[in-house]
Amino acid sequence: MNNLARPKLFLYSLILPVIWLGFGTLFSQIFPEQNLGLMGLVIILYIALFPVSWHFAKHYERQFAKNEKIRLIAYLTLWAVVCESFALMYHLNQPNSPEFEPSILLGVIGFTFLVDLVFMFLGVHFICKRYIRHFLGRRETASA
Repeated sequence: MNNLARPKLFLYSLILPVIWLGFGTLFSQIFPEQNLGLMGLVIILYIALFPVSWHFAKHYERQFAKNEKIRLIAYLTLWAVVCESFALMYHLNQPNSPEFEPSILLGVIGFTFLVDLVFMFLGVHFICKRYIRHFLGRRETASA
């Protein structure tokens, strides 16, 4: 295994917008009038971190290092803010959308950033850790 190579965390983070857009499109087609809100973020995060953790455990056979966690959290937060900003712009461009002042929109984006940062931190710190521990444990029992 390639334990000494540096993982390409930006590439790992790309799974989030792919899952986000795919899941969001599917959900909006099935339930056009529904909005998942924070529950949707949690579901998408669980789904996205599964392949990230699996691939990382398979190739590096360890947990994320502290600096890797920080970088992964930063990339994931960036992607979450980008996806949510696109969703916000889409909703604001709808015919019945209310008008907002730019300062309010900046406040919404800032609040969204903080919420996303907290969720990405918790996701990488707890979900990835649990997934990787599970995958490494399965590998140990399979090789024993």
